[in-house]
Amino acid sequence: PATYRGIIRYAKRLAGIICVKEGVEPPTDILIRSTVKPRKDSNYIWHLSIPTGGIYDFFNERIVIAKWLVDEYLRRSEEQRYRFFCDYLVDVIAHETKHHIQWKKTASFDEEEAYPFGKKYASECFHRCIERRGSQYEHNIRQISS
Repeated sequence: PATYRGIIRYAKRLAGIICVKEGVEPPTDILIRSTVKPRKDSNYIWHLSIPTGGIYDFFNERIVIAKWLVDEYLRRSEEQRYRFFCDYLVDVIAHETKHHIQWKKTASFDEEEAYPFGKKYASECFHRCIERRGSQYEHNIRQISS
């Protein structure tokens, strides 16, 4: 895909396929944003800056892909785009879809039960994913650039 729209279309298809295999309905929406609010009246904002590639907004059951990641992808040459897409965008979409499936299968109105990692949504799992993806991102960027 060569546009925001194309990436979103692809992400919806990929998330849909993964969700069908798991027997859950797909996310309500997939967005590309640099910041996102869980609710319009909320004072809380998620900032999707490096190395966060995306988040799963469980309030609205949608996946948000970080704008910086998509911009990085669109800046690359055709040959590098393919590698970057396979290495990062697909990984982010699949990972956030996994959180959607986890939410749909274990969801209740009590947030504690949805994630076994603890009460806070952006807890261990979230930070572990960011650290892993961040170090991997830096390593691969150096390889692609050289």
